[in-house]
Amino acid sequence: MEVHQLIPSFVPGDAIGQAAVGFAALLRRLGHFGQLYAGEVAPGCGALVKPAEQLRPGPEALVLYHHGIASEWAGRLLDLECRRVVVFHNITPARFYRGTRLEEALRSGRAQLAALAEGVELSIGVSELNAAGIKHAADDLIAEVDVFHAATT
Repeated sequence: MEVHQLIPSFVPGDAIGQAAVGFAALLRRLGHFGQLYAGEVAPGCGALVKPAEQLRPGPEALVLYHHGIASEWAGRLLDLECRRVVVFHNITPARFYRGTRLEEALRSGRAQLAALAEGVELSIGVSELNAAGIKHAADDLIAEVDVFHAATT
């Protein structure tokens, strides 16, 4: 199955980007193929990530959108003619950033999460906390995925 991932930005050290790389490795091991796309790609990261503008999934393709703070890519996801899943990485409460440039991005990110719930097949929380955080925005299918679960032998 064709499974692509879309993230707002891919910069070294960012937790969402690192989680997407982990998802890509897991998906490859499960026999799925696809690319990682980002709205912003840091210099030197082009070998791992393609610009989001190049994402052109087919109708049977699945796109995992990794959501954190507000991004124009949340709305663009809903315009794609494909199967869609949101992967929720939590959003810090805006009150902790009152008066900063992040406050509005955090508030808008929560509003986008609620809007995304209407247009996706599945919502994934990358932890129990994140799965609980998404439940208030969506009553449909929600899954918890431990992204950093260590394999046991």
